[in-house]
Amino acid sequence: MPLDAPVTSAEVNGKEALMQARLGRAASYDVRVRTISLSRASTVRSRLTTLAVVGSSLVLASCGDGIDEGVGGQATDRPATAPTTTEPAVRTLPTLEFTDLELDITDTSAQYSGARTALHLADGSWLAAGYDNHSTRGQPEPGAVWRSDDLSNWTRVGDGISDESGQQVIASLVAVDDRIIAAGTNFVRDDLEADLPTYDADVWVSDDGADSFRKVHLADDAAVNGAASLLGAVYAWGYEFDDGGIGRGQIWRSDDHGDSWQHLSPAASPQPGAAVTPLGPVQQVVQWDDTLVAVGFSNLGDPDGSDYPLDEIALGSATETWEPLDITLSYSDDQGASWRTTTPVGLSGVADAQIAYSAAVVGDHLVLSGMSAQQGLMFDPDELIDIDDLEFDPEFDFESPLAEARLWTCDFVLQSCAAVEMRDRGYDLVISTIAVADGLVYAAVTGIDEEPFATVDRLYVFDPASAELRSQRLPAWIDQVNEIVTDGDELLLFGHGPDSDLLQVARASTG
Repeated sequence: MPLDAPVTSAEVNGKEALMQARLGRAASYDVRVRTISLSRASTVRSRLTTLAVVGSSLVLASCGDGIDEGVGGQATDRPATAPTTTEPAVRTLPTLEFTDLELDITDTSAQYSGARTALHLADGSWLAAGYDNHSTRGQPEPGAVWRSDDLSNWTRVGDGISDESGQQVIASLVAVDDRIIAAGTNFVRDDLEADLPTYDADVWVSDDGADSFRKVHLADDAAVNGAASLLGAVYAWGYEFDDGGIGRGQIWRSDDHGDSWQHLSPAASPQPGAAVTPLGPVQQVVQWDDTLVAVGFSNLGDPDGSDYPLDEIALGSATETWEPLDITLSYSDDQGASWRTTTPVGLSGVADAQIAYSAAVVGDHLVLSGMSAQQGLMFDPDELIDIDDLEFDPEFDFESPLAEARLWTCDFVLQSCAAVEMRDRGYDLVISTIAVADGLVYAAVTGIDEEPFATVDRLYVFDPASAELRSQRLPAWIDQVNEIVTDGDELLLFGHGPDSDLLQVARASTG
């Protein structure tokens, strides 16, 4: 499972290269950087002495004491049918033509910038979070903020976020009235020799248009995967480690625009009759009518998950297809005070890893994008090696099936989820993110091959009403898209420029 951060060539070639994984929603990868996201968060460092890799991170979310009593974990108080809506007529899916915005980035020392998240402000300006060398010369950190008035000229802002020691990772940018909230993970206490993780969940708030930020601490030994304004409050989600070093999911709620935060500690029964336990790691929280839906992952449903503790090693490594993880769906009808977990057909009880990076509500469907194992290699706990042994066996690696890009569409009661065939080959790693415009889902997918290194970047257009899907190659001048923003009838993709290694934005009309 994972987190995110770039890696220098010196670290890669060094005898004790650090494995850094990002907690974040999309992923980035070049010769210095590999990041994959299971929600949006931060950089976790593990003492693995294999080739430095970077991934994304998820984790457990928990609180409440509701016990599900319906079939397959369905709570009895959730309506059996969706509200009456009018589905859009089946239509021809568009083919988009993208415009290169030819960006100019000033006040930055970035060797690699890319983009992790972007935000369109009420005054028409834009913010983007990505990588920079603002506080660490040798390695770009994912705690940078840029501002632009025209999407072409970008200036480094955000004093107060990446000024501390260690790295700071921005998972999400949220605007609430005139305030901007950056949520993420802070490595100011990072200590590789500590028995337990020493990174923290933090938010940073700005009241001057992102020129400067002040830190608001959420929790020690915790990470933030994302944040959003939902149901009149601001929510952040991720996980905390308990005294035994196991990651437990966490959701934080603020009713005062980020000045103070309540720990919701969500928990629920994973199936009828089972004890209440923390939710699986929360990758994203979305609003569906007056309900909050938490999308995460857990080892409880996978046939081999009982032998795979969600500890620092599991949560700090790059997500691999052999990991025994299932996607989890949980919901709350009381603004996060209590939770119910469902076990939907198609997501639960499946061998090998499947991860949801992004989620969106479209009409009467919950659409997920992510990755699943392409073939059924079973997880063998006997193959696990003590982490200390890795120092003496740098060639050690798990045999893994290839990763496959995946969309899932789930029904209103969250009981049945159908996989959407992407018709693409397998990769060493897949990253994806989605956005919705006029009832259609736009999914940017990057497939990554490591030997030889290559990326394939595609844009999928999916109509949940008709289950129609089409795809096209993205232009060669943008890849590793971490964020899609719909702005009126325009689609904006924020990613990475293959030639410059810097932030790149592509624009297209969806009308």
